[in-house]
Amino acid sequence: MSIKKTTIVGTSFPRVESRSKVTGAAQYVDDMQFGPNLLYGLLKRSERPHALITRLDVSKAQALPGVRVIVTGNDFPGLTGLYLSDRPMFAVDRVRFVGEPIAGVAAETQEIAEQAAKLIEVEYELSLIHISEPTRLLSISYAVFCLKKKNRIRTHKD
Repeated sequence: MSIKKTTIVGTSFPRVESRSKVTGAAQYVDDMQFGPNLLYGLLKRSERPHALITRLDVSKAQALPGVRVIVTGNDFPGLTGLYLSDRPMFAVDRVRFVGEPIAGVAAETQEIAEQAAKLIEVEYELSLIHISEPTRLLSISYAVFCLKKKNRIRTHKD
């Protein structure tokens, strides 16, 4: 059996887009105009590592002129995930990490979207524990005991 010699492997080919990229004439997605009716999106994210959401008020943000829609976890009841669908799209009853999405805003300008996100009011109950230092794991059994006693531990429901 003989090995066939190819002309592709190990050969350099000229790139047809090189000149336009080097000169700055290439058009990228960020350079394109998609139309006058685009909306700007922004997420309101959690500022707490682990807490119950006791109140979520989007009424002030919805009343802001230029805000088209605000969505929360109640609008997306299902679970999502890359490999395993195990987390909500937006936090519903609690946040699990700093930066977890709580609500999404769609507005006519980026400035309006930012202002609307700031107007969304979230109140937390900070009684849930979070471990931020490995040394705190030493006392985790006592913390679990205390939280079970106060009925503060939430378990996954199938």
